[in-house]
Amino acid sequence: MAEDTQLLGGGRTLRPQPRASSLWSIFPTIVVSTFFTVVIGRYFLIDIYRPTFPTYVPNYMVPHPDTSNCTLLWFDQRVDHFTTLNTTYKQRYYVYDKFWSRKSNGHEKDGPIFFYVGNEGDVTLYVNHTGLMWENAQEFGALIVFAEHRYYGRSMPFGDKYKDHLQYLTHEQALADYAFLLRSLQKQYGVDVPVIAFGGSYGGMLATWLRIKYPTTILGAIAASAPIFNNPFGYGDQFKGPDYWKAVTFDASTEAGADAQCIPNVRATWPLMFEKSSTPQGLSELSSIFKTCRPLKNLQDVESLALTLMMAWDTMAMGNFPYPSSYLTEGKSNMPAFPVRVACSRIASAPDNNTGLLTAMKNATDIYNNATQSVVCTEVEQDYDGIWDYMWCSQLLGQESYYDSNGESDMFWSRNLTIEKISADCQAKWGVSPDTDLIRTEYGSPQSLLASTSNIVFSNGGFDPWRSGGVLSTSNPTITLVDIPEGAHHLDLMFSDPLDPSSVTHARRVEVQKMHEWLRVVESHGAARVLMSWAVTSVTHNRMGRKSSETEGDPVQTILFDPLQGEIDVASGHRRWVHDTIENRLKKALTTGVIDLSSPQRMSLVHGHRALNLHVLPTELCGFVSRLAWAKHHLTKLYMTNNCLSLLPLEILQFTQLTVLGLGGNALASLPSDLGALVRLKELYIENNQLMSLPDSLAACTSLEHLSLGGNAFSLFPLVVTKCTKLVHLDLSRNELTSVPVQIRSLKRLVELNLDHNLIGPSLPDEFSSLRRLERLGLAGNCLDGMPSCLDRLDLTCLRLSGNRAPGYIVRDPLTGDVVEGCNTPVRFDGYFQLREVVRTDNATSTTKDLDGLFPVSLINLENALFDLDNENNVGRDILRRRCR
Repeated sequence: MAEDTQLLGGGRTLRPQPRASSLWSIFPTIVVSTFFTVVIGRYFLIDIYRPTFPTYVPNYMVPHPDTSNCTLLWFDQRVDHFTTLNTTYKQRYYVYDKFWSRKSNGHEKDGPIFFYVGNEGDVTLYVNHTGLMWENAQEFGALIVFAEHRYYGRSMPFGDKYKDHLQYLTHEQALADYAFLLRSLQKQYGVDVPVIAFGGSYGGMLATWLRIKYPTTILGAIAASAPIFNNPFGYGDQFKGPDYWKAVTFDASTEAGADAQCIPNVRATWPLMFEKSSTPQGLSELSSIFKTCRPLKNLQDVESLALTLMMAWDTMAMGNFPYPSSYLTEGKSNMPAFPVRVACSRIASAPDNNTGLLTAMKNATDIYNNATQSVVCTEVEQDYDGIWDYMWCSQLLGQESYYDSNGESDMFWSRNLTIEKISADCQAKWGVSPDTDLIRTEYGSPQSLLASTSNIVFSNGGFDPWRSGGVLSTSNPTITLVDIPEGAHHLDLMFSDPLDPSSVTHARRVEVQKMHEWLRVVESHGAARVLMSWAVTSVTHNRMGRKSSETEGDPVQTILFDPLQGEIDVASGHRRWVHDTIENRLKKALTTGVIDLSSPQRMSLVHGHRALNLHVLPTELCGFVSRLAWAKHHLTKLYMTNNCLSLLPLEILQFTQLTVLGLGGNALASLPSDLGALVRLKELYIENNQLMSLPDSLAACTSLEHLSLGGNAFSLFPLVVTKCTKLVHLDLSRNELTSVPVQIRSLKRLVELNLDHNLIGPSLPDEFSSLRRLERLGLAGNCLDGMPSCLDRLDLTCLRLSGNRAPGYIVRDPLTGDVVEGCNTPVRFDGYFQLREVVRTDNATSTTKDLDGLFPVSLINLENALFDLDNENNVGRDILRRRCR
């Protein structure tokens, strides 16, 4: 009876807005509910900007940067790039240039452009929530640009008459918009710098296609949750409609943390609803239970209601984040953490009768459908797609409401949506019929598409149903795949959060690493490398001196070659580490003074280059007396990151001109006692090794300014570090330190100190107050009992103290109510307020302290609560008066 389920959209109102209910790609506001705990009570939590050190956002961006920090600009864009039509429209875009490195401002080089490829929504949503760009732009010295997609937001060709000219609403025209805008910006600023594209969902598809169509404009792309194969007709060999709904159903499974009875109860609801549609009494019961805005009259109405419920499960799956979020409600209200699990708990406990089951379905889907708790009735004729529906009908760019379901591999019902039915629906609404082969003809089969491009990171979340149409495998080593098992829809593009699963933190690190790799190639080989970072050559091998005509029928062997990384046999995936690989790196060093023998980071979720796996210095360097002599006098920077070094090669100690030494990601358990011979060393990176101590000779490195020791095995603070008095940046995060010595006072030049994720507590020494230049301090995930008083005397701009527990309080999980053990358990908090002055009181005395930093908004809003807590528990000091900037 549900085989011929009605297609969406009959009689909908056309409006130029993002999809109203099943918004699968735009960035609605991430407003993470303020899961606060009182200052110096339960969890002490001040987490002032959360990305990994050393990157930070200035204090004027509170709590996250947004459009108010940017410059709003307009570009006269052609309506039609592919004919002689000269009509133009105003395309909106935002620029932030305060992180941008420019030669004209005294920097060594011009920085790249981080370009957000706007998709089907108002561009301000992306400006306000694409944390991956904001949090890393400063490290790259990048210009940030967010461009709006034509026919969305305020970039409207033909203004209010846009619906009469929808023939110009195509993804090809949008891609050309971005290419022309970027070219104009490069000319305007007088630069020719690499551009890295960012996009999520449809934006990720656009970022991918932009790299393919305009490879000389786009160096690489971060394509998050980009379902480029989500066309069940053009890519039917890769993707089918039920694949999507199977992925939605996964979120409701026990494997994803949901109740075991959830899927059976959801699946049992649909036949019950359709059965009731056959009688007036049944229709009346459904209208009453689901509180429909108008009485249901027939099967068609019930199918529309069922689709409304189905789309609610779909949206909750996309927004199945580990914390409360308004991501898919357009900022109107929060859905709870893991909303599918919460919805499942409601329907799994349904009474054992028909009315109870239907009522439970209503309560479960209200987590999304009535997230605001202000919806008085259920509208069953909803406009799910808005103008996006035209893009589906004209180009089949992906719309889940048109995907089949089968009721077997998924928890829904059988829906057979043929291309004939879809075409009829599209003709009725828009006067167009979809071309099923358009996208495949334009970009090729999945294999040829992926083989023809490079420098793209595809990320896919385990909870995101759009992974079903994403890139999950490839033999192209220049394409990086990152799986985020605990991730929902393009979570990796968002701002960092204390409750982010480790897999999304990992994904962001991979993305940042890849961007560095792409840019290093450009710096080493010039603009010609932008087109393709790998030269692809097809070689037919003649055997035993035979003529080429004799080799007809022999398979063509395809080789990928990059002079920095070696050869790869595409068929087998094996890498041939040829002599030229390291040889070319050494040749480059003759002009730069830099040798980079690093390997890609070893990450199990990434498919990419194999590592060099160096245990010693390569013979190409140390096996030649002349080369060693050159290195002793001219080598200034040496990187051997992510190899297999268990001992530091002693030859390195002879390279006395070294200013930078990168040894992170190896297996070093100790360093040689003569390390101090490198007296010119300014930057030393030894993170992610196995060090428990440092040699005393390190004190001889009197020029050392940057020392990275994170991710080792230090249980005691290495005192020799305190003798390196020129240190500006010190990272000792992710060790096992239990205290900080008083000798810390000698590091008076420190600007940044990262001690995150140790066991430091219960307090800090007063000598901390001697660090007058300290601006950024990381103490998250330690065992501090409240806010150390010594910090009051510092002028910090960035302070991390989340995950420290004050004494005497029991912390409970917000969902289960279980007691949380361990001092390093993260607690979510969001929202900060800039204060100029704070007055504290202790009994009859009070003190006033000028502040230069951010404090939680909750401290402003909950003055009475804080006062009551202080009186009842006699813990901490109440904040009585606050003066805001």
